[in-house]
This record gives sequence, structure tokens and C-alpha cells, in this order.
Amino acid sequence: MNKSTSLIFLILLLVLNLHRVVANGDVVADLCKNASTTPDSMLSYDFCVSALESNPKSKTSDLFGLGVISMELIANNATNLLPYIGKLLEEGKKERFVKQALDSCLEVYADATRSVEDAITDFKDKVYYDARAEIIGADDYSVACEDTFNERNLTFPLRKQVDDFSHLVSISLVIIDLVESQG
Repeated sequence: MNKSTSLIFLILLLVLNLHRVVANGDVVADLCKNASTTPDSMLSYDFCVSALESNPKSKTSDLFGLGVISMELIANNATNLLPYIGKLLEEGKKERFVKQALDSCLEVYADATRSVEDAITDFKDKVYYDARAEIIGADDYSVACEDTFNERNLTFPLRKQVDDFSHLVSISLVIIDLVESQG
């Protein structure tokens, strides 16, 4: 089972368990509690809450607003990775294969940023299928970055950043599915 299929399966399980999120409660806490305790979830409750609450608007947002916030977090994460990767290139990562892999990651995260921006537009337009596809595509770009290192048996220097990116993707996918199911 590939990563995208696993992610889709996880999202379906989350949607089935998260229909209890209510507008009158603490939406962030409810969402993150249920998302992090679903079978097969690798999402940490603390990460989920911390990520969403990093935007002050999350405290007064409904589920739809949290969806936009979650996707903006992904876009910011990908955008912030670009100078970090550039810094790795400048710090002497001049070995041919390492440089090629890092250059590939620069392209990948630029593409991921555009994909997430398209997802935000689709989500706001209530085209949830396309928003979901764009977010999954962004996560696939992230996997492609790591694959360039794995194919050459190189140490992957972006482990934490890629893990954070994937966790943010999971949050967005859960929210997209919840918003869509609420109709």
C-alpha cells in the first residue's frame, strides 16, 4: 500500500470518527483529539493543537476557517523550506548527488506551494474534491524530495521538516473531509 493510499484510508477512518466535532465546543481541541486517537493515525494531538493555534484566528474559527488556516500552514511550511534548502546548498553540500537531490527538493517544494495555493482556492470555492487532490499532490511532492535521497542511499537532511509537512497535510485532509461531509 503506497503512502497516498494509506493517507486516504486514514482520512476515511478519521471522517467516520470525527463527525462529533461541534461548533459550540473547542473546535481545535475536539478536532485534534479525535484526529490523533483514530486507529492508524500518526498525528500527535499536541502537534495538531500547536499548529492550528499558531494562527490567532483559530480560536474564533469554525471548521471551514480552520481548513483555510491548515492549508495556509502547509503553504508556509513549504515556502519556509525553500530558503532552508538553499542554506544547505550554501553550507558546502557540494557533492554532486547531494546537490542534485537538494536542487530537486527546491523544485518539489516550489511545486508543492503552488499546489497548496490552488487547494486553498478550491476549498474556498467549495470544490472539495479538487482541494483534496491538490493537498494529496503536495504531499506526493514531499515524498518525491525524500525519494531523491533514498534512491542514492544519501542521508536525508529534511526529516523533521518533511514529517511536519505530512502532519499538516493530514490535518487539512481531515478538515476537508469533515467540511464536505457537513454539506
